[in-house]
Amino acid sequence: MQCLPLTLTRPRSKTNQHLINGMIIELEEKGWVAMKDFLPQALCLKILEIYQQQFKAGQFEQAKIGSDLSKQLILDIRVSQTCWLDEITFENELRTLQNFFNELITSLNRAFFLNLKRYESQLAFYPEGGFYKKHLDQIKGQMHRQLTSIFYLNDCEVGGELVLYDRENRNHVSSVIKPKQGTFVLFFSSQIFHEVLPTQSPRYSMTSWFRDDLAI
Repeated sequence: MQCLPLTLTRPRSKTNQHLINGMIIELEEKGWVAMKDFLPQALCLKILEIYQQQFKAGQFEQAKIGSDLSKQLILDIRVSQTCWLDEITFENELRTLQNFFNELITSLNRAFFLNLKRYESQLAFYPEGGFYKKHLDQIKGQMHRQLTSIFYLNDCEVGGELVLYDRENRNHVSSVIKPKQGTFVLFFSSQIFHEVLPTQSPRYSMTSWFRDDLAI
């Protein structure tokens, strides 16, 4: 799906609402939507600056799998590094995304009769050889994740594609998405199996989960 970039100027813009309406149509049809050139380059670069700050501060760690109480490091399934973003970062440095996410939550709740209350966001770095095998984002112990969004922050030259599987037939590939700077992907966390193919060049992204619970 081609689109105009996310509006940087103000919340609840007509442009953003038009984009969200288009997303909802595709979510209804197939459970996922992908938009090229969605995130402006300036915002991608801003998030990459946050990457560098967090790397220097030692905030990244090897990604684990499983629920919060039983997370495990299993390198046969997932090889990447991750860092959580806090609310202060959104308030101070990513207000544009904060506004957009709030608009998106309101529209998704109305369209799909959901009860989304918040989102959580994570920076992810896939080094050379990094991958994440086929999985769902909503698993036992994480039933409150309702939708997943991904922003790609750089052009991953070789490998690192996101494979989305059909929600009616989890063995059938619905789409293979090349990581390109500014691309946005949104899908239902409980419906869409997906995987990250092995990458041969650095891959930077930001993943957010829209949840129907309150923060503890």
